[in-house]
Amino acid sequence: MERLKDFRSKDFAAQIAALDAIRYDKDQEELDGLFDLYATPVKDKAVANMAATILREILQENEEAVLRGLESD
Repeated sequence: MERLKDFRSKDFAAQIAALDAIRYDKDQEELDGLFDLYATPVKDKAVANMAATILREILQENEEAVLRGLESD
């Protein structure tokens, strides 16, 4: 979850760069951070929408993560 560390304090360009790197790598280690961004979005709608889209993209390729999410609180 290194890429999303202190995400909310980063500027717009740094946020987009971090999300773009996660999208490119399909980094499943960032799922917890993406879930957090989905549950409590940042104020910038473009960044919030990008985070939600990337979360969906990663989950579509990871059935195990979806099932873990369904089993949790």
